[in-house]
Amino acid sequence: MTRSDEVFLIASTGSNSGHSGYAGAGNDGCMHPLTSLRSIQTGAGVLILTFEGSANVDVVTLSCIADELKAAKQLTRICNNAGRNTQSNVIVLANGPAATATVTVCAEITGCTTIA
Repeated sequence: MTRSDEVFLIASTGSNSGHSGYAGAGNDGCMHPLTSLRSIQTGAGVLILTFEGSANVDVVTLSCIADELKAAKQLTRICNNAGRNTQSNVIVLANGPAATATVTVCAEITGCTTIA
């Protein structure tokens, strides 16, 4: 059971490949409590989010603008503010890859590339 004020992070690659209608068939989407986020690392045009305590998903890779540090700072600010605002307890990181994502948490995040 979760607390009523728990903030959740949701991500999707927008892909249904390998999905055959049951859980675990493909990691094309995930939801984690913000409290399980352990680190945000930067790479060339990506942010790599590492989570603790998940059976199937430990890492979510988000594509971002060329200034990865700016993207990481903005994501951190949003997560920090969401933890203080109990009216909005869901943060959609990205709902698809960079080319097709229609929702991202901020302009600096362009999509979700992998969920592993």
